[in-house]
Amino acid sequence: LGVTPEDSPFQNVYMVGDNPASDIIGAQRYGWNSCLVRTGVYQDGAPLGEVKPTMIVNNVYDAVRRVVDQL
Repeated sequence: LGVTPEDSPFQNVYMVGDNPASDIIGAQRYGWNSCLVRTGVYQDGAPLGEVKPTMIVNNVYDAVRRVVDQL
């Protein structure tokens, strides 16, 4: 973690999580994209403060679909 791979087929890393204070902020600190899901800790309307997810989606399936659709 935190080391750029020398040879990787992947262009982007996405962290999918429901907790802005750990999952999403962790992704931000590593420079990863983040998908905040509404199926757990996070509830719509909750303040995010400095946490800026790449996307907010309903569930993990929606996160995967949105990422795949961007390829």
